[in-house]
Amino acid sequence: MSSPAPSQPTPLEPRTFFRGTWRGEGQVTFHGPLSLFIPHFSLHYQGTTTWLSETTWQVWDRLMFAWGQVIEMQLVAEIMGQRCIHITSSAMPGGADILLSEDRFDFAPYIIQYKLWGILLRLRCLDTNRLSSSGMIIDTIKLLWLGFHIATMQIWITVDRSDEKE
Repeated sequence: MSSPAPSQPTPLEPRTFFRGTWRGEGQVTFHGPLSLFIPHFSLHYQGTTTWLSETTWQVWDRLMFAWGQVIEMQLVAEIMGQRCIHITSSAMPGGADILLSEDRFDFAPYIIQYKLWGILLRLRCLDTNRLSSSGMIIDTIKLLWLGFHIATMQIWITVDRSDEKE
């Protein structure tokens, strides 16, 4: 992959950025007819990483919803170029690409599947992550089912890198 033109922003440095323990609080807000029957609800997020090589690392994500359901995912991430990371997971058929820039990272649209109340759901996700000036990550995921925008998940994430070696 060629070097970016000088006028382009410098992308995040994956090995520095994607490490530590990520924690956040968030909420899911339903849209359309679902919003009449299902109130928004809160969630807690935690993610950890283990680097396997200079370009590959493992991610453990855990979402804990207000009603008690827990979703855990194990992912593998690989640096594909200066501005691109590819992730794979059994919960993400086909995986997903993450595109990096200076103050954000955005996922190419991806499919996620998981069981909710015993029903296997396949949702298309539009996932953007913006870095605030304080270093907080604001993760916004639009969830689509059969083309309909059914919900938006937003998580405010902080990263603790204090136990990590430089």
